[in-house]
Amino acid sequence: MRTQYAPLVIPLTDTGAGLPAVGGKGASLARLAGAGLPVPGGFCVTTEAYRRFVAEAGLAADIRAAVAGVRIDDPDAAEAAARRIREAFAAREMPAETTQAIAEAYARLADGDGAGGDTAVAVRSSATAEDLPDASFAGQQDTYLNIHGAGAVQDAVRRCWASLWTARAMIYRARRGIAPDEVSIAVVVQQLVPAEAAGVLFTADPQTGDTRRMVVNASWGLGESVVSGQVTPDTLVLDPSSGRVLEQHLGDKTVMTVRAPEGIREQPVPDELRAAPVLDATQAGELAGIGTRIARLYGGPVDIEWALHDGHFAVVQARPITVVGRELEVWNDSRDGDFLWSNGNLGEAIPDVMTPCTWSLVQVFMARAMATASLPGLRAYGRIGGRFYMNISLTISLGAAFGISTQRMLAAIEPAFGVIPPGVEAPARSSRCYSRSARAWRRCGSPGAPSPPSPSSWPRWSVSPTRTRSPPAAAPTARHWPASGRCSSVCSGCSESSCSAPGSSPATGTTCSS
Repeated sequence: MRTQYAPLVIPLTDTGAGLPAVGGKGASLARLAGAGLPVPGGFCVTTEAYRRFVAEAGLAADIRAAVAGVRIDDPDAAEAAARRIREAFAAREMPAETTQAIAEAYARLADGDGAGGDTAVAVRSSATAEDLPDASFAGQQDTYLNIHGAGAVQDAVRRCWASLWTARAMIYRARRGIAPDEVSIAVVVQQLVPAEAAGVLFTADPQTGDTRRMVVNASWGLGESVVSGQVTPDTLVLDPSSGRVLEQHLGDKTVMTVRAPEGIREQPVPDELRAAPVLDATQAGELAGIGTRIARLYGGPVDIEWALHDGHFAVVQARPITVVGRELEVWNDSRDGDFLWSNGNLGEAIPDVMTPCTWSLVQVFMARAMATASLPGLRAYGRIGGRFYMNISLTISLGAAFGISTQRMLAAIEPAFGVIPPGVEAPARSSRCYSRSARAWRRCGSPGAPSPPSPSSWPRWSVSPTRTRSPPAAAPTARHWPASGRCSSVCSGCSESSCSAPGSSPATGTTCSS
């Protein structure tokens, strides 16, 4: 009896092929093409081709051995494992049946394109655990642009297979509890759109989840410079119902991704285009219409990678927006209790609102530089309005636990964190809240200790340094000031009259400093 194998290559428009056969990206593109959306032609190298390559090349044992040493807290080990797998894939030959199937599909694509057997294509990884409603895996596997010739396509497919085991992908899957043997990979081969402009469309605001606002990022050239973060693109906010431009922010588009004789390259954007809008109002409205169709097709918000060539849009990828509907992270640690905070000294090192990346690095640094300055559940530093602050109350409380008075502690930290304005008291935890055992401290709220303040309560004071810039609009509104209602000795960006009355918040945009 002859064994029936799943196909190695199928047309991109084959809507009957599901996620297990063509991966998340392949299934999404087939769905879009089936709905009549402008998707460039192409084909999929199925997961069957990947599994047959791994089996016939004897790679399964190599993969298991490499992955066994990967831990989410050890990126160096993950990189080493990824390198071993990549080298093993490169050293093995693709089965002859698979190379023939890819060559034939590429020839058909080139004939249809009129390129005489040498059409430019994009070769994109399509893992079975990507572009899902609850996990996008965006950017975890490889993509190769402007590939010419059947041999180059076959090599790019093999490199895409190996990218299933990049360090980022392995750590990401481990964090989400996805076992190594639960994933496979297909590869999408598509005609490359020679885009004059490209970008990303979010059918809901990616920061707030608001479906009444579409957000577009647009830049010149191929879309790689946008999705990889190499350029500051134009940002447009659109009304989904009408396609009208609600907001437009032109980016400083310094570089663009263009086709090269082999692959792609970055080149400077011509001076006359750097500040010019990439999309006009009519094009933005047309793009909004495409986004609305895709969102309806998916039954929820999506992000869409698009390209523009000769006045026509093409959709090269779409995936569900996986963060919409999640509770937004609040960067205001002053809500955790009644403490005195200061960004004196810290405000000079990090004078502006932090990005998530900066905050991650700050936590790593502080954990090493001031490992003994925090207690379980009570951190010596935090974020207020997105800025870096030190918890002065915790420092005073630690001193009190060792019999050091508040006045002595304040005098000791004054050179670093500034003078506390007159009338401001420093709330401190009672020394009874801590037990000076040999190895541990007991936090307030543990059995027998006073209850801590409600997590929803706000601090009474925040002390800003002399050289602090004006706070962002998101600065905490429950900041309270000295009982006198007057600014301290130095004000930055405000006058005496702009200070608030006793017990209330200062006017928006003012910063009173110590």
